[in-house]
Amino acid sequence: MTFFSRSPAPSPLLGQGDETDVDVSEALDPPPNAASTMYPKCAACQGLIQNIIVQALDKTWHPEHFRCTHCRIPIATQKFHVHAGSPYCVEDYASLFLNKCQGCRLPIKDVVVTALNQTWHPDHFVCISCGTKLLYKGFYEREGNAFCTACYEGKFCPKCFGCGKPITETAIKVHDRKWHEACFRCGRCRRPISGPTFRVCEADVVCVECSEKGREEGKNDTSSYFEEDEEED
Repeated sequence: MTFFSRSPAPSPLLGQGDETDVDVSEALDPPPNAASTMYPKCAACQGLIQNIIVQALDKTWHPEHFRCTHCRIPIATQKFHVHAGSPYCVEDYASLFLNKCQGCRLPIKDVVVTALNQTWHPDHFVCISCGTKLLYKGFYEREGNAFCTACYEGKFCPKCFGCGKPITETAIKVHDRKWHEACFRCGRCRRPISGPTFRVCEADVVCVECSEKGREEGKNDTSSYFEEDEEED
């Protein structure tokens, strides 16, 4: 025969680290001749529980003895998390065990973005230059920082001497100038220079045909060859 109130079945724990509740029930007064062994024992102090019973983690507790493992505050009437079989209040569990956002340094309680070997809140993973959110977008990494495409190309990619736009792939380099392959054209006839040989005349690169015509006109061209330059991502 038991002398404790019939309490509802405790809510099943949601798994280690999940937030859960405790089951609190109240013992009925036993008959005068009831043995003390009829009372459950508190998992913390091993004393008999004669009044309110806290049921959690498959054990019974005095309300004042069911505490957060870290800060030691009573959590009998609060939600809590379980880690390695021990209860923690919501605040301590977050600060001790959750990933921290590299952007705001606070615990990440929901979606975690992992990038650059670090973790972020989705709204805090942004371009370091302009602040554009980078989730679900391509980005460039430089010296441990994330850049959106526009900022990276504008800051770090060489500009094409022909069109002025950033060069993100293979470049053709002549002395200190670079071109997109499609922009590398004869400075006189404006046709693409597709052969391996071209010539330099003053500030222009010229195709062989135009150079031959220039020689007939007394212009001094210097023969040159393609020098391809692979741009790094």
